[in-house]
Amino acid sequence: MPENATFNGFPRELVQFYQGLSRNNDKSWFNEHKDIYRRHVIAPAQAFVVSMGERLRMLSPGIVADTRANGAGSIFRIYRDLRFSKDKQPYKTFLGIFFWEGNGKKMENPGFYFHLEPDNLMLGVGMHTFPPPL
Repeated sequence: MPENATFNGFPRELVQFYQGLSRNNDKSWFNEHKDIYRRHVIAPAQAFVVSMGERLRMLSPGIVADTRANGAGSIFRIYRDLRFSKDKQPYKTFLGIFFWEGNGKKMENPGFYFHLEPDNLMLGVGMHTFPPPL
């Protein structure tokens, strides 16, 4: 991810990708559209993380804005964890991004959450999971 990438908004192709994935949530469809996912979902999401991270640091200097899309960074993985889910669709049909502040597990820290899907935009702030001491 180039550090000087400019966020110019999320493209229409992102919405179209998730609409198609909602109708065809299987490995063959995803593999056929993986380049669209990389270009029109991940690339603008990474630019968003950089740009929004800079802005959020004005409010919260220790905020983490990590462009990785493998689950360890701010961009949530597209692959669903099917181990304990009754819904066995393999892919998430939304873009989730989390900016957190603190040490330890990302989801046990306070932060800012951005959720985008074709018919829904959600913003959240706070903690998703309270660690045992809290």
